[in-house]
Amino acid sequence: MIQKISFFFLFILMISFAGKAQNRGEIRVYYGLAESGFLTPEQLEGAAGYSVQGMQEFGVRYIHHTITNLSLAAGINFLHAEVTATPAPSPQPEIITEPISMISIPLLVHLHLGRYFFINGGPLLDFQLTENTHDLQSGIGFSLGLGASYAFDSFSLFLSPNIKSHALLPFEAENNHQRLTEIGLQVGVGYSF
Repeated sequence: MIQKISFFFLFILMISFAGKAQNRGEIRVYYGLAESGFLTPEQLEGAAGYSVQGMQEFGVRYIHHTITNLSLAAGINFLHAEVTATPAPSPQPEIITEPISMISIPLLVHLHLGRYFFINGGPLLDFQLTENTHDLQSGIGFSLGLGASYAFDSFSLFLSPNIKSHALLPFEAENNHQRLTEIGLQVGVGYSF
């Protein structure tokens, strides 16, 4: 139910931005790589350990330019990685590697710093698509990034390092909830209309 409401909200938001755009919008498509891991409020002795490898993301974002240096952005992002779970010490530990896939809906504010640079940040609405041994990452997270873009005619290229933390407010909280945190780099192209 929450997923349907969230997708409906995103759809309405994008339509309202598109209707008001009048040459003030931009569609961006991007690819990203990240180093990531699970953070917990406190370290537990004897608990399983998790490592994340091969984090990749693909996304589409609509940016609506509101006032001179400020823009609002909404989109959809798909990320995928492999998680290796090392169990607590035992006579015959079984190391498990499993995929994690998520869909994130970022709702960001872009602050433009001059002609080429920007800072962006805002909440993420996350939905984990896979069942895993670690804590569920569906919930509300946060993204913060900075970047550079170069525009020519109606097209642009951009590069944006960022940090994201998922499940800061999880839909299903656990004691000492693990939060997938990533430091990444996005690269992409945009089209202004």
